[in-house]
Amino acid sequence: MEEQLRTETRNMVDIFIGLMLVRVYEYFFYKNHMIPTLSFISYGVGLLFIFLFNRKHCWSLSDYGIRGSMNSTFYEVITPALIWIGSAALIIVPEFIYCRATGAEKPYFDFVCFNQQVNYILSKADATILISWTLIGAIVCLLRALFLEFYFRGLCFGVLRKKTNFYACNILTSLFYALWFMIVPVRAFIFSSAEYKPKVIGLMAIFFVAQFLFAYRQGYVRLVCNTIWPCVISTFAYNFFTFNFILNGIGGEKFSRFADYIRWAVINLIALLFTFLYCKMMKKKFPPPKPTPEEEQLLREMYDDSFGEEYEITAEQNKD
Repeated sequence: MEEQLRTETRNMVDIFIGLMLVRVYEYFFYKNHMIPTLSFISYGVGLLFIFLFNRKHCWSLSDYGIRGSMNSTFYEVITPALIWIGSAALIIVPEFIYCRATGAEKPYFDFVCFNQQVNYILSKADATILISWTLIGAIVCLLRALFLEFYFRGLCFGVLRKKTNFYACNILTSLFYALWFMIVPVRAFIFSSAEYKPKVIGLMAIFFVAQFLFAYRQGYVRLVCNTIWPCVISTFAYNFFTFNFILNGIGGEKFSRFADYIRWAVINLIALLFTFLYCKMMKKKFPPPKPTPEEEQLLREMYDDSFGEEYEITAEQNKD
């Protein structure tokens, strides 16, 4: 059993390293910029790696969190996503009201295609193009959410949860998730001018925190709901917001990027805190950290001793 856990962990790390190499190719060496990949090269290779992993280790659907038991299916599936949407509204609505009240030159919301690489400003297009690209964007965001949660909260979370306690598992999975998205900021840093690099470093740090907080919150959702589907819905909502809307909020044009990244970091932090409250209201108990080998041995010895004492008492009673 211990050897199997080591093999699964080693294979998981190998898959992550392989996928990061694929992402380096996709974002640094892929030449056909007229056809953006939208990370689908990485997703395709990732699904292949997961298939090979499963052929070797024969995981069930419940191991990945695709099939899991929940107390009240609809409520537990939809509520974590509503928590994230509500947390976003707590920041976006007051900011929108403030910008309107102060007479901002640009509209607060600006619609863009699901990924800015495609460069269509939907708010300036006719209704047919607007609806078409929005539907395409929703489908792409759904596919992204399915892969990300299947891989990070399914495979990575499943492997690490067997190997270590929940808290270490969630931190490591969240680090993997944040590093996955850092390839784009790193590319921006490499190709930016010398005077712009300090600003890019600041943006990278805020971006990393935002992604880490979101993933850390998703780990708690995965744990208490015992399935990846609530995480899929939350990730879909997050992707749909960030890929389809440009928010021209506080800070103006000069600080738009910093304001945008700080906004998402704060939203994810609020969502994490409300998720803690949700778990408490649902009377969900987070499992204690996995005992160390020394603690397991001590518990085993205590159990054996108590069993021996109970046997001796029972034998004495039967004798009488």
